[in-house]
Formats: sequence, C-alpha cells, structure tokens
Amino acid sequence: MSTINPLATITPVIPTNAYAGTREERQHQELQLHQIIRATVAEGGQDRVLLEMGQQRIPAQTSLPLKTGQSLELQVVALNPQLQLQVVTDPLTARLGQALHLLGGKWEFVPPLRALLSGTGAEGDELSAASREALQVWLGLQGEVVEKQQPEALRQLLLRLGLDLEAVLARQEGTGQGTLKAALLEVLARGGGEGREHAAHLVQTLELFQLAQVRLDQQGALLLPLPLPFLDQGFLVAEGGGEGADGKPEPQRLALHLALQGLGDLRVDFYQSEDGLLLRFACEGREQADFLAGFQGELRSALEQLPLTGLSFTTGVESPDKALIRRLLPEGKSVLDTRV
Repeated sequence: MSTINPLATITPVIPTNAYAGTREERQHQELQLHQIIRATVAEGGQDRVLLEMGQQRIPAQTSLPLKTGQSLELQVVALNPQLQLQVVTDPLTARLGQALHLLGGKWEFVPPLRALLSGTGAEGDELSAASREALQVWLGLQGEVVEKQQPEALRQLLLRLGLDLEAVLARQEGTGQGTLKAALLEVLARGGGEGREHAAHLVQTLELFQLAQVRLDQQGALLLPLPLPFLDQGFLVAEGGGEGADGKPEPQRLALHLALQGLGDLRVDFYQSEDGLLLRFACEGREQADFLAGFQGELRSALEQLPLTGLSFTTGVESPDKALIRRLLPEGKSVLDTRV
C-alpha cells in the first residue's frame, strides 16, 4: 500500500485572539475549515518570508525554501485556537480540499431528486425520458433497500450512482445513460432555477466521492458511499483480501462508518481471516454500546454459519465525515509558521 504525503503544516506564531476586532481578525473569521486559498510569496527566503493573500501581507517563518513570486495553494486545517494552514502540493489534494465542505451535514439525495421529478418546465418536464427514468429507478431502488432490505437492490443502487461515468466514456464502453450522475448532468445542461441548484449540489457530492475513491485507491482501499435515507452519513471502506508476499490470503478488513438517526455515530469493524470473523462496534457512548450489546444474542444467531471469533462493543467513535477526511488528507511533516 502506497501513501502520498504532500502537505506542509502551517502554525501561526501567536494566537488569533490577539487580533480580536481588527480587520485581519474579521477576515480570519470568514475562512472556513478545509477551504483552499491562494497566496503569493511576496518576499522569499530560507527562514522568514512574506506571503500575500488577497489584500493582506502575512509574515511567515518557514523551514521550506520559498522563492519570491512563487504561488501557493493553502488549505485551512484549523481555525481555533490558532489558524492552521497546509501547503497543498498535488492536484488531487487541492481538488479534495475544495470539495470537503460537502461532507458536513446530512448527505441527502432523496428530497432533491423528488423535487426534480415533480418540477415543471426546465426543471422537470424538459428532461429526456431516459433521464427521468434513471431518477425514478434510482429512487425506486432506495425504497427496495429500505423496505425489503435486498442486497441486490443495494448493489444496483451503488452501480447506478455513476461514479465510473467518466471511465466508461473514456473506454468508449457506453454513454453512462441510466446512471444518476448522467441524469443530473442533463439537468445542469438544460435546467435553471432551484432544480439546477439541486442538481449542481448532487453532482459536486458525487464528484467528491469519485475523488475520494482515487485517494483510497492509492492507499490500497476501496470506498463505497452509502447515500441512504435512514443515514445522515455513511460509507464503507474495504481493505486487504488479496494475496500476501508469502502466497497466503491476507485478512480482509471492512470498516462501516455510519451516522444513524437516533443512535448517533457508529463504526462497525469486520476482520475476516482463516480463523473466522471478528466484529467490533464502536459507539458514541456507553449507553449506545450497552444498547447494541443487548442484541448480541440475535447477532450471534444470525451469524451462526460463520465462525465468529470475537464480538465487542466499545466507545470513542468519530463521525463519518471526520473519519473520511482523515483518510483523504493525511498530515504532513514540514512546518511553515505564519502570523495573521
């Protein structure tokens, strides 16, 4: 598994609260976590440099050799107690940084899609029959997953997201017609108003999932987003399962990250080896862990055909969006200190 570590951390010399009420402080408050901003090196050097960000000139202390006139892309990684930025040095990280704000809040697909289908004019009736059918089929699969809990419906739901649309087009293996992304792109091309805004947000979310898949592929992992109506957020990461250097199969590891309505954040770890299956549930608190532990008898009965080697219920889970961000943007080592 290869890991790319392209970031350099920036830590301010003094706390930002020292500038409360100033123009710089107000501009700092307008920054958003994970936002990408551009800066130019106004005065370069080996130790101290001067960065130009918009109308501001910011003194910086750095171990990175920066040249006058050099352009930088910086990502906001912390706002309190001090502003922290990272120097972005690869295009994938830059694109991820520009889209990570989409991970906040609930990953909603059903309401905007229903709004598109019920729209009129450019937002609904002018869509091609194929695109309208794609939206209807995808919503129908959502219903089958929720009501009938059919694994095949979930597989079709994920396939019809269209996360491989560009790859299919590049290989000239089809048009991608029938996928959710292809239908939404048609809405963007034809529509206007609120319908177009819904489609734009969903397309950006799907493209974030595509970028995330590229990043996790670099780490030897597979990402499956789970945009389901009973989840606020959810995704699955699969690793291992191949052949090791000794020719023996590697243990397969699955991590299911969920934000459940009513139960809160939950991570379920699956470790599959020759000896059997090990399950671990990590919950928000002891109350949630004890609640799930009360159903372990039913769980063991459902898995009696598998050799279950271990089952545990713990606490200390992080939210799915934070867990995904941690996988997408590994921390860097080089340090650049700034004062704002």
